[in-house]
Amino acid sequence: MDFSFSAEQHRLVKRAREFGRTYLTEDNIRLWCNDQGIPDEVSRAYLDAGLGYVGIPEKLGGTSDSITQQGLIIEELSRIAGASLPFQSQAITLELVGEMGNADQVALANKLFQSTGSTGFSLAMSEPTAGSDTFGLKTTVTEQDGELYLDGRKTFVVNGEFLPYLLVVARDGDISESDNLSLWLIPLGSEGVSTIHMTKVGQEMNPFCMVDFNHVHVDPSQLVGSRGEGSKRLLRCFEMGRCIVCAASVGLARAALTDAARYAQQRTSFGKPISDYQQVGAMLTDMEVKVRTMRLLLYQTLSEFDAGKPGSRLSTALLKRYVPRAATEVASDALQIFGGIGYTDVTRVSRIWRDCRGNQIAEGTDEVMVRIATKRVIGQYLADDPSIDL
Repeated sequence: MDFSFSAEQHRLVKRAREFGRTYLTEDNIRLWCNDQGIPDEVSRAYLDAGLGYVGIPEKLGGTSDSITQQGLIIEELSRIAGASLPFQSQAITLELVGEMGNADQVALANKLFQSTGSTGFSLAMSEPTAGSDTFGLKTTVTEQDGELYLDGRKTFVVNGEFLPYLLVVARDGDISESDNLSLWLIPLGSEGVSTIHMTKVGQEMNPFCMVDFNHVHVDPSQLVGSRGEGSKRLLRCFEMGRCIVCAASVGLARAALTDAARYAQQRTSFGKPISDYQQVGAMLTDMEVKVRTMRLLLYQTLSEFDAGKPGSRLSTALLKRYVPRAATEVASDALQIFGGIGYTDVTRVSRIWRDCRGNQIAEGTDEVMVRIATKRVIGQYLADDPSIDL
């Protein structure tokens, strides 16, 4: 398929492809999934290749490129790896610290990023009782006798057990207010901070944990940005995160379709390749339709997001509603084409399916996207039809 990308975007995709072919071999991916992370030297190589700087604030040495360029890189790397990679979430965390942090916090982020090639902060946002309802968070920072204390529990914290700092989203005192979210930079070793490992069924290179904050003393210098500023910033980050998750899903779906097409040509049954059977051909055809639709929707949404169009929030919700689910369906059909061997870890299609399925939950579930989109869908059609009496 031929899409209208700039020469620079084509160069970025080529650079990502070269990096992927060098480092993202199947043997490496299997090893890193087992180890639940990638080696520091690979993160450093990602940065040295110029890929890690894309979308990172200029204060951290980045180029502040468009979300389209980030999406193209993640799509290509996910396609080559056939797995969810740690790179896709670091730009969002670094943007929060780089754009909101004070001089000392930016200097710390810059030091960690330049030395390792990855962020030194885990974003602690989701909670067991809130899920996709960010404004239902109950973790709070309260004042007692002139001192500030953090209390609550976070879940699904990526690399929360291993990175030196936690970027915690918390309410300021009164949990009844919906727009008083603030961000706090908490050292992992702080007294009152404890972690509980969580075992996932997929996306093994992005290990999860729960983090408990039991009356953790915090200093005003640990506040990232201003009190209550987190609410507005997080809304934009949610949309960015959804775009990147969908880019990863498109890459995974393309990997699944590639594997299925090759296997359908190689595998014979009753004396001929299984691709000659109409049922398999229909599956491959429908998979291709979904992949093409996903890519078109992804690139259109990324373009709208970069242009700052008013309807980009609807487009992002529709993208997140459709793409991860369609990618899961493509991966499921690929597994079906492989038959029994696909339901093992001998091939990578089962891993691709698990990672695609997880993306239907990440950055807002399919159901939450309906909640975001419905009123906007109705509103745009009522506005377009003057015959309807509002």
